[in-house]
Amino acid sequence: MVGWVCLVAHAVETAMTKSEAQAEVFWMAFTALPRGEQRGVLDRLLRDQTLREDLIDLALIEERRDQPSRSLRAYLAETS
Repeated sequence: MVGWVCLVAHAVETAMTKSEAQAEVFWMAFTALPRGEQRGVLDRLLRDQTLREDLIDLALIEERRDQPSRSLRAYLAETS
């Protein structure tokens, strides 16, 4: 299967939400672009300071996903 047929089959199999399906369409379109055009899209997105900060936050969350968590109280006790 290719293109839209594949996406529809995937959406049905996984009970994808409308938002998830839209994200998948955007991702497919982005990955189909040549590398230089992908860079242009990313450059444009990163000009938005709020979006850039959100992306940095998401990257940090993903990077630290396997680290043990601790309570705010424990953190404050360590930093005081």
